[in-house]
Amino acid sequence: MTNSTRGIERDITTLQLEEKKLVAEIKRTAKIGNEAITKISTCQLIKLRQQIAKLQACLQQMSPVKQTEEETEKLTNQLSTSPKGRIASKMTEDAKRKRKTFKAPWTMDDALRV
Repeated sequence: MTNSTRGIERDITTLQLEEKKLVAEIKRTAKIGNEAITKISTCQLIKLRQQIAKLQACLQQMSPVKQTEEETEKLTNQLSTSPKGRIASKMTEDAKRKRKTFKAPWTMDDALRV
């Protein structure tokens, strides 16, 4: 999960750098008086800002998932380090062993014979 969020954050920063360059280009071409290039650049700027907004929305949707993963990892670490957690894990291991050793009868007749 963290790899994907890092990738999205990296994309956002590169797009923001492109946005700064594009704004500077728009200002430069507007000073010169070249309207055609300025219009094209402003359309590119609008699309670029929309892409940034989409990526930020995607990142916001992923943040609650990341938080829940971190919380569960934290809780499991707490359980494994606490003495009660060790006792509980031993009890679950014992229960698993008992389930493996106990074989249930296949039919009701077999159960009545025992």
